[in-house]
Amino acid sequence: SDSRKWHLNLKNTYVVHETSLTYEAMLEKSPDERPFVLARAGWPGVQRYALGWSGDNTASYDHLRHNIRLGTSVMMSGQVNFGHDIGGFIGDPEPELLTRWYEWGTMNPLCRNHSKKWDGMREPWRYAEPYKSLMRKAIERRYQLMPYLYTLAYQSTESGIAMNTPTVMHFPADTETHNQNDYDFMVGDYLLAAPVYQKGATNRWVYLPKGAAWYNWYTDQKLASGWNNVSAPLGTLPLFAREGAIIPMGPKMKYVDEFKPSRIDVEVWPAGSTEFTMYED
Repeated sequence: SDSRKWHLNLKNTYVVHETSLTYEAMLEKSPDERPFVLARAGWPGVQRYALGWSGDNTASYDHLRHNIRLGTSVMMSGQVNFGHDIGGFIGDPEPELLTRWYEWGTMNPLCRNHSKKWDGMREPWRYAEPYKSLMRKAIERRYQLMPYLYTLAYQSTESGIAMNTPTVMHFPADTETHNQNDYDFMVGDYLLAAPVYQKGATNRWVYLPKGAAWYNWYTDQKLASGWNNVSAPLGTLPLFAREGAIIPMGPKMKYVDEFKPSRIDVEVWPAGSTEFTMYED
C-alpha cells in the first residue's frame, strides 16, 4: 500500500489542519475573543493555533522527572504554551507525588490536574492534611505570580521565547549548564525552579549557573554559583531569584479574574533594595 497515506505519517499534518480550522471557526464566531484550542500533537507550527501537553503520562516519579525536561525541550523547539497532566493521566498518584508535581506544574504555561475518567478523583480537597493545604499553597503562588507569568506568556507570542526554558539558553557560557540542569528550568529571565522528583526527598542539590548572583526565594539568602544543597521539605519548590529580578506579584485568587486587584506588589532582589507597591488610581 501507499505509505504516504499511513496514519503514522499523516496524523501530525492532520492535527495542524484540524487546529487551524478550529481556531479560525472560533475566531469567526467570536471575533472579540481569543480562541483557546488544546492539541496533543502536531508538526512545528501548530503553536500558532493551539496549546499543547505531553499526553498520556503516568502517575509515577519517573514520569514526573521525565516531564520536566520533556516540557523544556518542547517549549524550546517553538511550542511555547505547553504543560502536562499534573499527577499523571494514567493511575492514581499518591499524595506526596501529586503534591510534588503541583509544586512545579503550577509554574508551567498550561497548568491542569487531569486523568482518565475511570481512575480515582484527585482534586486537592479530596486529600488529607498536610497534602491538601500544600497543594493549595502551590496554586495560590501561581495566582500571586500571575502578573509575571501573564507577561511572560504575552512576550512568548512576540518573541517565541517560552515561559519555561533550560538554563543553558540563558547561560550558554557556563558549560556546566549543558548537562547539570536537565531537571531544572528558568521561569522567564529571573527565576530558576528546581523541582523535587525523588520520593521522600527533603533536600535538593541544585546547580546555580555562573554569570549571575542568586537568592533563595523564601529566605532571601544569597547563594554562590555552582552546586548548592538546599532544603526542600514537602510543599516547597526550590526557587531562586536572579540578582536584579523584578517580579510583580498579585493577590491570591480562586480563579484568574475573580476580581480586579487594586494594587500590585513588586519584589526585587537583593531583597529590600527598592520594593514598592503600585496602586490603581
